[in-house]
Amino acid sequence: MKHRTLLLFVLSFISSCDLIISGSYPYSEKYTFDISREQLIDKIKEFKEKNPSYKVMTTFENGERGELPDRMVTDSMFYGCFFYFRDCQMTVNCVINISKEISSNYTTIQLVSVTK
Repeated sequence: MKHRTLLLFVLSFISSCDLIISGSYPYSEKYTFDISREQLIDKIKEFKEKNPSYKVMTTFENGERGELPDRMVTDSMFYGCFFYFRDCQMTVNCVINISKEISSNYTTIQLVSVTK
């Protein structure tokens, strides 16, 4: 009986907790938009073209300096994008879940990390 109760507790905890699910970002802030993933990614690209100060510049391994590209991450389940806020000198890393298993009627962007 003890084992059955413990097993039931563990299964309940795992099924209700985002911290266990592989590929999730459990401590991120989530923002949902009523547009498709493709539309949101296009709007991010358009925003960065109109506001180049938000692009993250980096030095690559070969010594060249350039923009840190937005890209697919984690086996193409997530699209990662970066924003640089010059006034506070911080870089914000965001991801968009582009998995086909997620509804395409709305899109969630997650604020994953902020670095200085």
